[in-house]
Amino acid sequence: MLFPLFRKKRKRDLKVPVRLSSEEKKKIKRVIDDAKKDAENQKQAILESAKKDITEMVENATRKVVLSGNTSEAYDMFLDNAERSDS
Repeated sequence: MLFPLFRKKRKRDLKVPVRLSSEEKKKIKRVIDDAKKDAENQKQAILESAKKDITEMVENATRKVVLSGNTSEAYDMFLDNAERSDS
């Protein structure tokens, strides 16, 4: 360590007590609580989106497996899906 005194001084300087008013503490608590709520809401939205995507992938894969031998039924399903997407 080249500058041990400098390092000790920096660590000590970081431990300076900060005095906050009760209003400042309340404001900080509100900001933290709001951030936690936002993070939870974002997490739920991501999970719901992922569940929807996974469900669609499973459904599509199942259809392909089930319909692999029946091309006319697969074609009918394709036309049905195309009609639904147009409306």
